[in-house]
Parts: sequence; structure tokens; C-alpha cells
Amino acid sequence: MEFAVVFLLIFRAALACDPGEFACTDGSDCVTTSWLCDGWQDCDDSSDEVQANCDAHPYNCDANQFECPNSGRCIPLIWRCDGDDDCGDYSDEQDCSQTVAPGGGGAGSSCNHVQSSDTGTISLTNYQNNQDCLWTISVSSGNAIVLQFTSFSLEEDSFCEYDYVAVYDGPTVTSPLLGKFCGSTPPGPVRSTGNQIVVRFYSDYSGVYDGFEATYTAVPLNA
Repeated sequence: MEFAVVFLLIFRAALACDPGEFACTDGSDCVTTSWLCDGWQDCDDSSDEVQANCDAHPYNCDANQFECPNSGRCIPLIWRCDGDDDCGDYSDEQDCSQTVAPGGGGAGSSCNHVQSSDTGTISLTNYQNNQDCLWTISVSSGNAIVLQFTSFSLEEDSFCEYDYVAVYDGPTVTSPLLGKFCGSTPPGPVRSTGNQIVVRFYSDYSGVYDGFEATYTAVPLNA
């Protein structure tokens, strides 16, 4: 036992991390500081996810990461404009009408949108493989939203697991699911219970179709 303790102390003392790296508390490894508090356990002892350790080290976000302005924390770039508040202040969900990154929505396309008018259209035609797109739609307070698909052509399967459009009853993809659709038959009207919905389009790695078009309209909640 004494030998093991001495060996561990020597091992810890010998571990020297490069600038921009964090030494795991148990001395087992060095990890880049951009991995601190990113939601993934990179150190065997999880010390890279301890907030006190994160606060003590400057962040250095990689090119495929987004830096939260409120904390400097690095999150995966694919979390930007995904409908989830990953930074804690919604800064990763702002300015989502702009292109976030090549590959973030598939094939370098701009497919994360925020729309706040009482009527409008959304569409994604001639889509590509590996796309993951969001439309966050808000209408005036006191109204619900009716979404009507005017054209619809996606890969068809029994459970809509490959290519699909999902509609959520609220401001994020964690809101209640109103419907998940695929195939070539346009879904019927989809109505929300409040003044916000999120529409998500997802395509897998194979098979592409014409896509979809839809209109939305604000209607009184009690209508």
C-alpha cells in the first residue's frame, strides 16, 4: 500500500500539462480547457466537470465550438440555435436567422430561423442528407398558431425515423410534441396551445426528396 501511495504521488508530480490544458485532479490525464464543463466526462474522476475547476481556468474555444458570452464556457457549435438554452442566458439561441457554421445545418446551409410575424411561410425544398434545421415561430400574445402544410415530400417509414418534420408546442425542442411527419401526404393543420412553436426538419445520411412548404397564421386562443 505504501508503495502504491508513493507511486501515485510521483506520478501526479510528474504530470505536466501544456498551456491551454487542464490537469485532471487524479493526475491521470491532461485535457484541453475547451473541454471543461462541456457536459462530457473527459477525466476519469470527472474533475473536468467541477464548476470550481472550470472557473479557475481560462477557456479557449475550438473552431467547432461556441463561446458563451456570460461565462466564456465552450459548447459544441451544433448546440447553437438548437432550441435549448445551453449557455444559461439563451445567448446560444440568439441571431439564429444567420448561418451558424458549415455543417451545423447540413452542407453549410443556413437553416436555423426565428420568425415573429403573425403570418408567414417556412420551407425547405430539395433538401440534402444530414440536415437538422429549426424554425422558431412566435406570434402576438393571446394567439395560437395554425400551421398548414401546402406541399410535402419526405422519405417514408412507419415511425418517421429517417427524414421527418416535427412540430413542438412551445419555444424549444423539449416542448410537447404536436406531431412528427414523413412520407408524401401533407399532414393536416397543426394547432398550438400558445403563441410559440418550433418546427424541426431532420434528414439522415441517405435518400433525398422534394421537401416541404408550409404557412402559419395567428388565431385567437379561444377561436
